[in-house]
Amino acid sequence: MVEHLQHYGVISSKKLAEVMATIDRALFVPDGTAAYVDSPMPGMHALDVGSGTGHLTACFAIMVRPQGRAIAPLLKEGSISVHADDGREGRPECAPYDAIHVGAAAPEIPQPLLD
Repeated sequence: MVEHLQHYGVISSKKLAEVMATIDRALFVPDGTAAYVDSPMPGMHALDVGSGTGHLTACFAIMVRPQGRAIAPLLKEGSISVHADDGREGRPECAPYDAIHVGAAAPEIPQPLLD
């Protein structure tokens, strides 16, 4: 996974890549979860804050189905859970989330998303 992130420019620091390679990511994910895949997996719940057109949220919906759910504010009804509210609040009634994508600029990470 680290090599993949380096290849796509997500990790540009050699030191960071070395450190990430020394710590087994499998120790930090639930049992049965694909530890070395950096994307939503089937059955996961994904929150997309600042979803814009909804294109990425629709992609998440396909990636997490059939049991998973992609959640985004202000999108059309369909295979996505739609909520007309402030995405910075994180939709706690739908939590916990396995993945959160924030496509909107913010000066800091909103606390509800961390909770």
